[in-house]
Amino acid sequence: MYLYREKAGGESVISPPVIYDPSGSESKERMQPSKFAMMLLGHLAYDGFGLLLPVLLPIIARDLGFSLFQLGIISGAILISSALGLLLMGSFSDRVRNRNYLLGGGLIILSMGTFLAGSADSFYMLVALASVIGFSDGVYHPVGLSILTEWTKTENRGKVLGIHGACGTVGMMIFPFAAGLITEAYSWRIALESLAIFGFLVGFMFLIVAGRSEPAKPAKIALGGIRASGILSANLILVLTICALCSMAMSGMSTFLPVKLELAGLSPAEAGTLLSIFFGIGIVTQSVTGVIIDRFRLKTVVAVYLVMVSVFIALLAVAPSSVIVYILVLAGFFSASFYLLNSMQFIEAMPHKTNGTSMGIYYFSGGIASAISPVMIGYVIEQSDINVAFLLIPVFYLSALALLLKQK
Repeated sequence: MYLYREKAGGESVISPPVIYDPSGSESKERMQPSKFAMMLLGHLAYDGFGLLLPVLLPIIARDLGFSLFQLGIISGAILISSALGLLLMGSFSDRVRNRNYLLGGGLIILSMGTFLAGSADSFYMLVALASVIGFSDGVYHPVGLSILTEWTKTENRGKVLGIHGACGTVGMMIFPFAAGLITEAYSWRIALESLAIFGFLVGFMFLIVAGRSEPAKPAKIALGGIRASGILSANLILVLTICALCSMAMSGMSTFLPVKLELAGLSPAEAGTLLSIFFGIGIVTQSVTGVIIDRFRLKTVVAVYLVMVSVFIALLAVAPSSVIVYILVLAGFFSASFYLLNSMQFIEAMPHKTNGTSMGIYYFSGGIASAISPVMIGYVIEQSDINVAFLLIPVFYLSALALLLKQK
């Protein structure tokens, strides 16, 4: 796996990434291609599992007799526990010698929770398992992104994180599609249990292949090691708020787009296919956006994307089923980019070295905001209808835009 170009003998050649040193020097150690490939596969699995239970929740709720408000609570349990996992695992990763064992172990626990969810027969049992799934799903992003930001140069970071994000999007495309097909052919229980087996395999592969040789880490940085001035600066708080609003919009979309498609009368396979299209388009957009933000001002790119995603999601709320697929493609194109855009905004605003702890704080704030959104939207659906509630999503994005325009 090769990530950026360097000059050698007057000609441009492609070389593996070297570890990025904020002081300006470069280590002679290089990321092994097999290690980076496992990072990409791990991201694919984590992001796929993170979406699997929310995608199946409408069918589970109907089968077990849950209300839409209860559905929102289950989704909120995933997100709150994920936020805790993001914060705690991000900080803990700065204290361990080999972070890859965290990534592999977290995926195994995530797969176990998913497998057991296939046997759930009550609301409280599903809430408990959703919490296990959420917490273990929170392992990857602060740990994985801290590794990648240490190993990439600033001028290439958008492209590297774009490739990384695209692989996560592959998981978000494959898992809903597979879950829809398996559910229609068998049941949602079989879908959870069979896909969990894939997670077990990838988790053990991660431990074997990637867990052997992480280069020596820089000095440990605990939670108190990040200066308060960096965390409490007005600009960083503003950026965290912008990212949190975008996270609220994305979590609301992930939770209730399956509900909207089911209420439109689509079969599980048809809904799974459309969800795969919505999330799968991010394979293209994250790679393209990664290149764009390396060439243009980040604030301008974010503002344009916020306007476009707001327009297309608002149209999605009122569009007839005959044209919904076209709007889903356009909405998905811009929506998926915010996984990358949010990370880049935080990394750019963070005045100190990005590490597991700081990434944990970033993801924790986004996770808490994401947990609020499904409960809010679920409540509005019960008071009115899903189309009215869906309009809250562009409101979140436009609120983020208003704050972004105030940023210096």
